[in-house]
Amino acid sequence: MDAFAKLIDEQSKTFDLTKIISKEIEEADAVIPPSSVYKYYPPERSGFFSKPSIRFTQRSGLNDPFELSRRWTEFGSVSTRKVFADHIKQTLKKLRGDKDALVQIVKADCLRRGQFLSDEQLQEMRRVLGTKAGKMTRQQIVESASLQIDTFVDLAFLGMNSGSDRFLEEMAATYGIFSVSDTPTNEQLWGLYARSNQGFVVELDAHHQFFRAPNGRHLLRQVKYTDQQLPELLQNPLYIFLVKNQNWAFEREWRILRRLVDCDEAVGLNTDVHVANVKPGMVRSVIFGAAYDQNLMPGHIANLLLFDPTIKVKLTYIDRESRAIAFHDLSSLV
Repeated sequence: MDAFAKLIDEQSKTFDLTKIISKEIEEADAVIPPSSVYKYYPPERSGFFSKPSIRFTQRSGLNDPFELSRRWTEFGSVSTRKVFADHIKQTLKKLRGDKDALVQIVKADCLRRGQFLSDEQLQEMRRVLGTKAGKMTRQQIVESASLQIDTFVDLAFLGMNSGSDRFLEEMAATYGIFSVSDTPTNEQLWGLYARSNQGFVVELDAHHQFFRAPNGRHLLRQVKYTDQQLPELLQNPLYIFLVKNQNWAFEREWRILRRLVDCDEAVGLNTDVHVANVKPGMVRSVIFGAAYDQNLMPGHIANLLLFDPTIKVKLTYIDRESRAIAFHDLSSLV
């Protein structure tokens, strides 16, 4: 690997991103999911009751056509590239005592100009750099290399910027999204996703282990709604999958991202529907819409309680006085 490319790659792993990343990242990390989140389903998803599972949907199956698309002007702005270049230059100064690193820098520079240094020449260079007289030479090598850092950083960021569309395509093919709302009483969601109250809503325990990383960190993240583009992706990398246009704000969405290969099963005609099995304790309640098929409900409830007898069962109704969606608790009637 080219010496400068290797240096940039190594520094990208240790660079303090807090210097450039928006405070929105820290604020988003600090937001704890509500106790429960809600998934709206149409009536044809009644298979949930006999085999509870949730789907991690790929980009092509999501409702927003702009999901996992570019919402930034460039990967890294001029000011960000300068901060990054300055960091590398400071690191480069520390290499003045590293003979092997300096020899590799000189070797790479010579190759770039069509000059090949033999093993004997490289060995002699190491010897000279180790002498007292070589101190000035080491300083000159570092200063010369520093002059080239800005160019190499610009080229590196240009490559990352031009490759961002390819990265998004690969991400869209590799990951799926599970989306939920923080409310079970959203009239628009009942109409849009639950087929005008003919469907049902599943209340999930948002703090269940399923929604946590091994270290306990919450994986459910709140979606941000905005029509604005970022000047650069590095300012807020969460824009990749946690931002939707303002006209979707009514969904009050939370979501979790998962690699498709980490799902429990791939089903469907083309095995392109990736699902994860629901575990007992994940579901707190199931809320049937007021227009749900009453003939099917007893069988669905029976299957559901065989899976987990602690699940509460509810039925929606329209409270004309409060002009809101309300619930009858059916648990005592089961």
